[in-house]
Amino acid sequence: MMTKSSQNQVRNSARDIGKIFRPLLTKGIPLYLSRGVSEQDLDALYLMAYNLYSDKKYQEALQIFEAIAFYNHFDKRGWIGSAACCQMLRRYKDAILCYSCASLIEGQDPLPLSHAVECYIALKRYAEARSAIESVLLLTANNSKFVHLKNWAMKMKEALKNQ
Repeated sequence: MMTKSSQNQVRNSARDIGKIFRPLLTKGIPLYLSRGVSEQDLDALYLMAYNLYSDKKYQEALQIFEAIAFYNHFDKRGWIGSAACCQMLRRYKDAILCYSCASLIEGQDPLPLSHAVECYIALKRYAEARSAIESVLLLTANNSKFVHLKNWAMKMKEALKNQ
């Protein structure tokens, strides 16, 4: 049980943190720019997390990918990495949230949405899966770079027709 004094300390700490970070976040400035973390540090963290993911150490990789997303919320790699780890850990709702954040960063990239489709299917949320597939089809319609993904989405649309 927290004492009145410790409750006040927590409240004061939260207020102080808010004073520091609110101006940064409302102006769209990534946190790493004010915390002494360099882009090279984030790149090194990404490489470490990627290697952990490749070694199927998803929980460990997730912690690092989350740090990347925390320090630079504009870095899609942190969100995609976090989403992929969550998906492998069968934390599908968390994965969908992270894939959605990645989609917001680069709205013309259909890959995060295609992975979200897999998560929606795993959760048996077929209406959302179909909606995401339609978005993937729109994003891949006139882009020869994503022909394979477009074909996949058309097959998935057909497979989910009766779901």
